[in-house]
Amino acid sequence: MKSFFFTFSVILLTLPLFGQPDQWSPVPGSDSLNVYREMDYSENLDLTVYTSGMYYNGNRVLAGFDGEDWIPLTDSITGWPLTFEDWGDGIVLGGTASQINGQQMPYAAYYNGESWSFPWEFDGSVQKFKTINDTLFALGFFTHIDGQEAFKIAKLVGDEWVGMLDPHPGLEGPGLFTDIAFFDGNYYVGGNFNPDGLPWNFAKVVDGQLESVGQGITGAWAGLNNIEVYQGDLYLSGSIPMQDGNLGNHMLRWDGEFYHNLGPILYTDTGAMQGAGIISMKPDNGYLYFAGNFFFFDDVPIYGVARWDGSEWCELYTQEFVQDTEFYQPVWGIGFFENQLFMLKPFFYDEETLDFDGLWTYDTSQDPNFCIQPLHTSEPGNETKIQVFPNPSTGNITLESESPLKRISAFDAMGRLVFRESIQNKNNHQLNLNHLPKGLYLLQIRGSGFEKTEKVVLE
Repeated sequence: MKSFFFTFSVILLTLPLFGQPDQWSPVPGSDSLNVYREMDYSENLDLTVYTSGMYYNGNRVLAGFDGEDWIPLTDSITGWPLTFEDWGDGIVLGGTASQINGQQMPYAAYYNGESWSFPWEFDGSVQKFKTINDTLFALGFFTHIDGQEAFKIAKLVGDEWVGMLDPHPGLEGPGLFTDIAFFDGNYYVGGNFNPDGLPWNFAKVVDGQLESVGQGITGAWAGLNNIEVYQGDLYLSGSIPMQDGNLGNHMLRWDGEFYHNLGPILYTDTGAMQGAGIISMKPDNGYLYFAGNFFFFDDVPIYGVARWDGSEWCELYTQEFVQDTEFYQPVWGIGFFENQLFMLKPFFYDEETLDFDGLWTYDTSQDPNFCIQPLHTSEPGNETKIQVFPNPSTGNITLESESPLKRISAFDAMGRLVFRESIQNKNNHQLNLNHLPKGLYLLQIRGSGFEKTEKVVLE
């Protein structure tokens, strides 16, 4: 396998480069990347593969980065490859109608490190390949694989694909599944789906049917891009607007019983919640990384990429891009290679050339710029002691806190906000929930410098 190295010095001499932080380095050849797409590390190939390819000698090729050079994996590629995953001794590639080295790809292909083959025939695009417990899963717009029925979600059992979802009229056209995870004995799927009678955008797959997970992810522009198991819980990210009744703002944690927010409210550069969102969420080396369109976590400036360790958020010097850059853009993707974090975003601009795609790398072994423990978190680790009694209760509940209380919110078992009350900095408060039906509720208690959650039962 030959390598090629794009000369970058000429570009740096001819185009103005704005906002380059000392902690981030431009990846050579990143001006040749094709559009905005994801990248991931392949252990089989020992490369970080950029899914949409790049331009080399006038041709668009699929390529991977080995830490120093770009390695071409094809002579040419067309169409829209969208996903790849390690499988066998190489990788499987999925996408829309594409050609690899002049051959038509039936929405999926296999590369063994030397040559390409087409082991399966999907009748529609593959949006996601993912391996869970050594089993390969596929999600997409297909209804058959190798002539056998497999409706939008399938797993590879031996040499045959087996469908996991029964056909449903409401999912034939618009239903899009983007990710799958195995959590607490069940398969969960996320995406953009809300047909009549089915849960919105997040569901369990049980015996060929979709089952609700709380209220799902609601809103006209809501949808999930990624779901990942991290530290024993299931994390969700995408477009999750808080203003549409969701508990979190583009990020949520599901513990098997309740949704929890992850702390901050995300804002764009204009200070608005609308338009913010998470494009990519990936675990690496014990951390969970988020990337997308955000400029602030609450009122703290954190731009485009943030790191979560289960209790606090860390900023990785990306704010320096914003301070000196005229042309703001979201971060469209992240990936990893050894201790390098890759960030895909436009990085320079002038009147003649406008903006170019850029790939930057950051050494994850260094300390972050700063970390915060936001007030809006429902994660463990807060030291403020709160007593909530009696529990169970008929509806009259006493709250006693070491620190002044500011606001109490109650959510039902479906994750819906059913009660909210502001408190004038009192350490003790009588809460009246007599009007709510019997059942299990989650109290979100916000005070001076803290926020906690408590489960209460009304009977």
